[in-house]
Amino acid sequence: MEYIKIGFSKSKKPLPIGSWIIRAYQRTSYSHVYIEVPTSKFPSNHILHASEGIVHKMSKTQFHKKHEITEEYVIQIPEMILFNKHQNKSTTLYQLILDEMHEISGADYGIMQNIGIALVDLLRLFNIKIKNPWTSGWNCSEFVGFVLKNIFPEAFKNKNLDIITPKDINNILKSLTNLYK
Repeated sequence: MEYIKIGFSKSKKPLPIGSWIIRAYQRTSYSHVYIEVPTSKFPSNHILHASEGIVHKMSKTQFHKKHEITEEYVIQIPEMILFNKHQNKSTTLYQLILDEMHEISGADYGIMQNIGIALVDLLRLFNIKIKNPWTSGWNCSEFVGFVLKNIFPEAFKNKNLDIITPKDINNILKSLTNLYK
């Protein structure tokens, strides 16, 4: 059975202001969520994430130089056959996930989306409900949520990925009992 890892991390930069703000806002030890995909072709696994202005892939070796991992979950991918709209043919769920991640790679990072999440949360304190006004691009939690929605459709059925945070992703994963930390 194939697997991926969902991990949570914080920046190793000397003055990680963005990371500090997100950790303080969420009250967590992490500010970032990513996907690790195993590979036998290279010395280290692939890390797929939205960071530094783009959705991209890097080696786990390079990721470790920039990020301190705080938590990881191993996600077993069920063996099932689905229709892959990108290739117009049937494929496994694991391959569909890899294809979806590949197709999003290179997309712009949604910095304004993060500000929109804070605005939605702030107005919610006053019982004012709005949609995130800035949904262009992808942030790390939206990217991971988009992928996980394929694996756990029920857990993400009522989740708005335009306002999902790393903490929300972690809470969803903690609620699922078939995961390995």
